[in-house]
Parts: sequence; C-alpha cells; structure tokens
Amino acid sequence: MTGKKKSSIAKEFCDKNVLVIGDFISDITTTAECIGLSLETPTLKANEECTVHHPGGAANVVKNILELGASCTFLTVVGGANDNSAILNWDHPNLDLRYAYEKNRKNIVKHRFWVRRGDCLYKYFQLNTMNENAIEAASCKSLLHEYSKMILAHDAVLLIDYNLGVLSDAKFVTQLIKLAHENSKFIIASSQISNGKTNHHNFAGVSLVCLNLEEALETVAGFHPDADGLKALKKELRSNVCVTLGAGGSVLGWNDKTFYADGFTVNAIDTCGAGDAFLAALTLANASEDSDSAITIANAWAALSTLQLGTECSTFGQLESFMEENPRC
Repeated sequence: MTGKKKSSIAKEFCDKNVLVIGDFISDITTTAECIGLSLETPTLKANEECTVHHPGGAANVVKNILELGASCTFLTVVGGANDNSAILNWDHPNLDLRYAYEKNRKNIVKHRFWVRRGDCLYKYFQLNTMNENAIEAASCKSLLHEYSKMILAHDAVLLIDYNLGVLSDAKFVTQLIKLAHENSKFIIASSQISNGKTNHHNFAGVSLVCLNLEEALETVAGFHPDADGLKALKKELRSNVCVTLGAGGSVLGWNDKTFYADGFTVNAIDTCGAGDAFLAALTLANASEDSDSAITIANAWAALSTLQLGTECSTFGQLESFMEENPRC
C-alpha cells in the first residue's frame, strides 16, 4: 500500500457517515496497586490508582469510528432503572445520538478490576450489571422511525448485536435489513454467541457478516478459514463474510474471492474490544471496493487496540505511524 493510497483512505474516513444500531454497555476499568492480604479474611487488598469510564458494546464500535475521523449516528435504548449518565452525557462533535427511553429498563454495566504487582498487571475481577430482556415494541417502532428518516444520509449501516435486547426481535431486524437494501445501503452485521448459541442467522442477507472463529465454527460445523469454509459460511448466511482469527489476522470471503491478511505482532496488554476496533475500521475502509487494504487496515487498528487497557481507543495518528512502520501496510 503506497503513501498516496493511505492518504486517500484517510480522507475517505473523514468523509464517511455511519449509522449504527445496537446495545450500549457502560465499560468501567479500575486499576489498583496490590498492598497485601486483609487480616480479617484471605482477601486481596489494593489501593485504587484510577477508574476510567468508556462507552462499550455497540458504542465501542461507534467510539472507534469517531476516533478514526468519521461521523456516526447511534440508535440505541436507554433505561431509567439505574444510572444512565454514561450514555446521556456522551458527547462528541461527530456523534448524533438517538435513543428510545424505557423507564423500567436496567442499563448494562461491566466493571473490570486490574491489579498491579510490581511490573505485572492482571485482571483480578469483573462485576456485571446485566439485562438481556428484549426491548419494548414501542422502542422498536421509535428506532425504526428514526432509522427510516436518516438512512439516506449515511454511507453504511452497522447492526451490532451483543444479545442484550436492542436487536432481539427478528421482525425488527428484518425490517432494518429490508430498508437498507431498498435504499441501496451497504449493511454489516455482527453478533455475539449467547448461552452457547449463535444467532447470526437472524442477519442473513446483509451485505457482510463479521464473525470471529468461534462464532464461525458454531454457525458451520467443522469450519476452516479457507475458500471452502468461507463458501459454506456464505451459503449459510446468504451474505459475504469476514472471519477474525485473533493474532492470526482475518479472512474475507467477498463474492467468489477469498482475501487473507496476517495479524500484526504487538505486545498486547488487553484484547477486550479488539473485535469492535476491527469492525469499525473494516466498515470505513470499505471491503467491497478494496478488500486487501480493508482487512489489512482493520487488522492494524485491532492490533493497536490491544495495547490499551479496557476499551480505550488508540488514535488515528497512531494508526498512521503504525502503518508507516510496517512494510506490509
């Protein structure tokens, strides 16, 4: 990839506007210094160093899109049963936040605790506040109304399902996909395994489904990330597919072609959020136009994300420097 090509891709990022629908998670990361064991019980004691709050879940993809210089509209649901300041106070000049409100709904929180012992830092504990209930019919109607009004103003649509309610209604998802196709919009879907099962079939027929290797294996028994495996996966999901392989990189099945890009070797600290980072960059780099470049850039951005603790983003400047320093870019 030449320097001219990279500058062209950067310009495309800044000019793009993405419409994202999905679950909001409040991600909290606390780091602390170990000071020993409690005298009363054999419990680890630590002094808090810092606590950082970040938008997570589908909002982490939004956050990465914004960090890469693009504009983004985010459609989600906000509950009133617990603290919702993390989403209501989220502000960015390129963010258009739209939401349906449910007074009795609980918002999702994931609080991760990291403890430092000398030069070693490890994840000690995670406390979740969960709610997997489907959103109300009125919320689906409200989101669909907003979606239909603004879809024409966007370059791509992202459906990001964390199995936490926003995209649980199959009929609602079908309507979102139908409207995207009717308006000739590129639509990408991503979903997580829930209770040991995949629901990627709910998104069959989109332009592109993005999965990790575990999800691909759950969708197609015996899946292998080669041309035959991708062909079977595309047939099952009636869509082009991209499979992330962790440190191994990623593979893309687009129409009748297969594209593979190795991962980048970095001293990873935390892989949390790497898949979200990959998805954001893949969307902006446009796999339908330059597949090789798209998955290479997405791999690079995902690798950089592992150098951060929690779901904190790298910067676009760091991506540019990283790509300049790596001959494969």
